[in-house]
Amino acid sequence: MSSYTIFNTTTGAIVITGSAPTHTWPDMLDLYPGTDILPGQSDAREEYVVNRVITPRPEGAAVADKQRIEADGLDEITITGLAPTTLISIDDTVADFPVADGEFTFTTDEPGGYLIRCEQFPTKYQEFDVVATG
Repeated sequence: MSSYTIFNTTTGAIVITGSAPTHTWPDMLDLYPGTDILPGQSDAREEYVVNRVITPRPEGAAVADKQRIEADGLDEITITGLAPTTLISIDDTVADFPVADGEFTFTTDEPGGYLIRCEQFPTKYQEFDVVATG
């Protein structure tokens, strides 16, 4: 058994990592079109592949202006430093949240805690804990 990393040949994103006999590796690529395989373990959250080398993903540049808002539907948190292709999720709900001019704005009228996650590959995802009080 040998460790492997299967990655997307276009983006470098790590698809899966594990261990298997090397003679089975070509068959595994049939399961994942558009991929290739490298020897070695990797961590998709922390790494990606550049020029066939497992490489640390860069840190994200997103910044939140605050962590607490009033749950009044008016007070808002603004996250800046985002690419237009950033995928935003709130409490594990992924939706088509708009990222305009590199910013995402969140407001709510429901008190509670919210986890906003920003994913803009190849940077590492960033999470912001927001507390709405009211």
